[in-house]
Amino acid sequence: MRKVPLKELILYGLIFVNVLIFITGLSLFKKMLTDNSELLTPPDVRGKSIEDATNILSKNNFKIVVKGVLMNRNKEPLVVLDQNPVESKLPSGGIVFLWLNMPAKIVKIPDLRYKDVAEARNILENLGLKAEPINGEEGYVLRQMPEPGLYVEKGATIVLYNYIEPSVKEESLGE
Repeated sequence: MRKVPLKELILYGLIFVNVLIFITGLSLFKKMLTDNSELLTPPDVRGKSIEDATNILSKNNFKIVVKGVLMNRNKEPLVVLDQNPVESKLPSGGIVFLWLNMPAKIVKIPDLRYKDVAEARNILENLGLKAEPINGEEGYVLRQMPEPGLYVEKGATIVLYNYIEPSVKEESLGE
């Protein structure tokens, strides 16, 4: 009888464990496919408020994930515009993804860096926001708070950190 090296025994042991894991996973997958008694169609909550949609889906044992925000100015704020799945079946406790309507009073802050202060103020006012330049009305914007890309309510104030070239400062001081 041949003496089997330890490395070879470990290799055979790992192969055996992997085969067991594969067979177990395969049997669990087969059981999941054949056990259709737990598959449910989630209720259609499109057009409902987020509170109502959450209550309805929770009562039917579904988990909710807000996947994104869409904009439809004709709909009320925080209304479910879309959901996935709508007519497909999910296992009990499955996840339903929702897309909500963006409230009309919420605005995405634009990137105002390197714009003239007057131009930045005009952009903000057209969006229903207020501008507060730190160094007066001259120069251009270097930084802004809150940062671009965030959402704020209409009427919010955006602080503009503006740079004024030294020659402009001296001219305004000399007068």
